[in-house]
Amino acid sequence: MRGLLAGAGAGISLPAAASALLDGNPAAAGVSGSEAKVTSKASEAWRPVFLDEHQNATLIVLGERIAPGSSKAQINRFIDLLLSVLPEDASQGFLTGDNYPRSTVHVPAPARQRLLDALAAFDGEARKRFKALIKDLSEAQQLAILNDAAEAPAQAKMTGPEIPQLLPTEKLVTLHDRFDDLKNWIIGAYYSSEAGIRALGWTGDLYFPSFPGCSGSEHSA
Repeated sequence: MRGLLAGAGAGISLPAAASALLDGNPAAAGVSGSEAKVTSKASEAWRPVFLDEHQNATLIVLGERIAPGSSKAQINRFIDLLLSVLPEDASQGFLTGDNYPRSTVHVPAPARQRLLDALAAFDGEARKRFKALIKDLSEAQQLAILNDAAEAPAQAKMTGPEIPQLLPTEKLVTLHDRFDDLKNWIIGAYYSSEAGIRALGWTGDLYFPSFPGCSGSEHSA
């Protein structure tokens, strides 16, 4: 991007040119057709560094269902880059602000592993319900799984030999916990993007003294 804009002339402002390129109008950005093709090819050649191809495709699909517009904002690339440089033992606290988030079994798994576990969990649920990977399901089927996962499970009495024996400090990880882990990554990435900030009301000519948040609930703080 910097190289393309350097040849566009000093009269072109960076935000305007960048916006024109993102809107698919290279001429308005002062970029020639051949230069635009180079940029397009570089984008098409992108490959994930940390995620594998299947995990990346699954993240794109689930991201779009949880935060519509996230695929256009390319949050999968942002998350993959972050995962590639995040320390292996980094906790989920860097996303949630919690040292010990509730999606834990005795010892919280590192943040990177928790995202991979969440993606795998939704594939497992899709196979159980519809005999297919979640990225290959219809939108209605994907939303059915996500809507159910978004609901906190009722505190049911668990008995029987199939129920794992948990220590007092442990808790059974549910699909709802996996949903929370996945949602934290997706929402955090989307609302860090230009598209996400614009969805909050940013227009490019103002700044937020504080970011909009929940009001009238225990989450407002």
